Amino acid sequence: MKRILYILIFTTSAFSLLGQDNSDLVKRMFKDSLINAQSVGSIKLGDNLIETVNRYNLVKDGSDYYLKQNGEKILAIWSKNEKTISGISVFSSEFRTAEGIRVGMQMKDLLSIFPCLKMGYSEWEEEFLVIDKYCAEEKRIMLAYLSSQDGQSLGTYSSFETNDYRINGKVKRIEIYNWN
Repeated sequence: MKRILYILIFTTSAFSLLGQDNSDLVKRMFKDSLINAQSVGSIKLGDNLIETVNRYNLVKDGSDYYLKQNGEKILAIWSKNEKTISGISVFSSEFRTAEGIRVGMQMKDLLSIFPCLKMGYSEWEEEFLVIDKYCAEEKRIMLAYLSSQDGQSLGTYSSFETNDYRINGKVKRIEIYNWN
């Protein structure tokens, strides 16, 4: 009985620290730090939102829930219906795709892996590359949001997407979401 109580106290303490800054615990929780069209690490699109928030003690910020490491957001989830996870944003270079796409990588390196990507910009005037390989599944989207080194727009736009862009940017965030 005493052993069970110690395990319960340790488990409760460990999960309560996830919303705070505890790098080692975060790393252990997300041993599989792979990004794909379905998931980031152990968090999957379509998972129950409340169960995931409680499991990882995610902190609410506006309509998103996030996980911090060393004072920085490393991961955020959101829902369109407050029931299931609709999208996941990655802000940390610890997560990457099977091909090695990660936050912080230079655009030229991303384009050496996928040379024919289209660039677009969102209604928030953020530029992104659509990672087509991960968009093959119906209504699944993967975007690599970018920041330029000189603060100027990377693309030349006549609509919301273009093939005419400079490559002096880097990936600042990766998002996957279910368009349904």
